[in-house]
Amino acid sequence: MTSELIITLIVSGISTIVSPLFAIWISEKYIRRRNLEDAQRKQVLNDLIANRYKVDTDEFLRAFNSVIMYWGKEDIIKKLVFEYRTSSPEKKTPILTEIIYNLCILEKITHLSREDILNIFLKS
Repeated sequence: MTSELIITLIVSGISTIVSPLFAIWISEKYIRRRNLEDAQRKQVLNDLIANRYKVDTDEFLRAFNSVIMYWGKEDIIKKLVFEYRTSSPEKKTPILTEIIYNLCILEKITHLSREDILNIFLKS
């Protein structure tokens, strides 16, 4: 065997082992980041719903301001957030209902209707 053949075999062997490990590392990093972002978006939606009666609190404002950060590319969300911020207090609940409904659709939570979301605003 020539030295060139030995080097070729060594490089082939190393690349055969290293390539899948590198691919696994990259895909795991991507999947972990995507899962973290998904969890953060769901937490914002949860906080928005949980603090719906306390719209002047830091928790609600933090969740509401995060809506633009996570879903700001969606025209309907930008429009509804602008409407919410510029509307009178009596119109805020229906607009917030629409925001939450559209966020549920974007997050693929399709088993909730507008009426279901409106019902969460009724105090028991």
